[in-house]
Amino acid sequence: CGSPANETAATLFRDPGFVHDVQVPELLPGVVYYYQHGAKLPGGMSDEGTLKGPAPPDAESRVYLLATSNVGTDDPYSNFRRCPGSSYLSGTAGRLANEAKSGLVDAVLVMGDLSFALGHHFLWDVWDTTMEPLTSLVPTHISVGDHEHCRDPSRFPAGDDAASYCGDESLGECSVPVASRYSMPANGRAPFWYAFEVGPVKVIAISTEHPLHPQSAQHEWLKWELSLANRLITPWVVVMGHRPLYLSQCGADGNCAYEASPDRVVGRTLQSWLEPLMMQYGVNLYLSGHVRAYARTCPLHMGRCQPPGKGTVHVTAGNGGCTLSGTGVGGDHGNLWEAYSPLETNYTEAATMQFGYLRIWADSNELAVHMTTHDDKEFDKVSIPPWEFTEDLLQSVETIVHNTFRQSAYTWTYGILLVLVVLSTCFFLQVAYDRSQQKLMGDADEDALCSQQPSTVLSSLCVGLWNLLICRPSKTPNTCKWSSLWVHKPTPATRPQKRNGWYLVAEPAGRSSRLR
Repeated sequence: CGSPANETAATLFRDPGFVHDVQVPELLPGVVYYYQHGAKLPGGMSDEGTLKGPAPPDAESRVYLLATSNVGTDDPYSNFRRCPGSSYLSGTAGRLANEAKSGLVDAVLVMGDLSFALGHHFLWDVWDTTMEPLTSLVPTHISVGDHEHCRDPSRFPAGDDAASYCGDESLGECSVPVASRYSMPANGRAPFWYAFEVGPVKVIAISTEHPLHPQSAQHEWLKWELSLANRLITPWVVVMGHRPLYLSQCGADGNCAYEASPDRVVGRTLQSWLEPLMMQYGVNLYLSGHVRAYARTCPLHMGRCQPPGKGTVHVTAGNGGCTLSGTGVGGDHGNLWEAYSPLETNYTEAATMQFGYLRIWADSNELAVHMTTHDDKEFDKVSIPPWEFTEDLLQSVETIVHNTFRQSAYTWTYGILLVLVVLSTCFFLQVAYDRSQQKLMGDADEDALCSQQPSTVLSSLCVGLWNLLICRPSKTPNTCKWSSLWVHKPTPATRPQKRNGWYLVAEPAGRSSRLR
């Protein structure tokens, strides 16, 4: 949608060729499938890959997920390098792939800021190559970040995006590469917002780069999707988006209010839009990136810590490989967050400036989140208990479910009535047309009568609709092929007898009489 992403200079764009999507339906849970892709030419096929069938929604199962964000591009051309810490990127991608090779990983979540290509389209190919050892093994789900979607808000139509805080941070990409390359579940507006279930977990991906205010399309969809969560089957609800609602870093002067921080302003806005839904529907965990560091809060609601099971735990995992926040370099700085920016201690329980990723386990009783550093050390872990639903919340969910079924019943009822009205109208129009043709043709033979076609578009449409929904093609020679509604032309010896407005027609031998 803008420069430099729409320029064709050699340093910006290289033809990526074709992007193919293949859907493999009805994969059996836990079954390992072997596959290849490419062209049937010498050297044209890929190496053999494996893929495990996804875990179905099941409260009694146990699943293992990995999560990261702010990954970046391990670019071989230093003049295009977006993330000086790219060596840590390749290390993170490699460790994730090694875990995936174990066959134990059920899904990978990437919370935005994927390649940092920033208008240099060929870097998407580099990023895909770096991530392929992982993404070829395990279903990988993404959300978009500011470096995929953001642009100058002056270019937005009114109400198109909540982008008052968004500059041209995608450098003209506007999510075109992401939407072209990656297919996500098509139950929202993928790849921007969508949902899926894996074992006892329902994961809802949102876009913090699109409108999320109440009454927006995404907000209404999110409310609906949350209301559909069956906590008897998926007791855990995880929402993933790029921007955090809470920042654990404070101002450089130690002022944790830090009102002027754009990210803090955005976070407060997102709190006002999302936290009422999170509390109403019991969201257990919110995963984000954007800030290139790791931080975890207590269970929160409106900035205050809540008892376990009565608030949402917020985890920022933006330490996937790109330059760490506030350091200007990509090296490992250990637990030195406090050295450049004090922590918001009112709700922050853990934070660090080390590269790493998340390991998430879930079963019917526990949702466990561990942060593992780039050198495979466990820095932080938390066990999130099930949400303690109140009677008001249970009543609210029950009302929503009841209203959903009631609205569905109304929709089906009105639809059936409409079809019946249309078919009835078509029937009587056709009968009237048939009778008029009989009067015009008199005793003409039946074949001549049957050779006549409806003279109006409406009649043709009605007959076609009736045949499609009700009738089957006639196999009797002396009935019209195109319409089983076309009456037989009675001979003088078998004139129809009118009974209560209907004509009783004598059928050929071997067929029962029927009312016309």
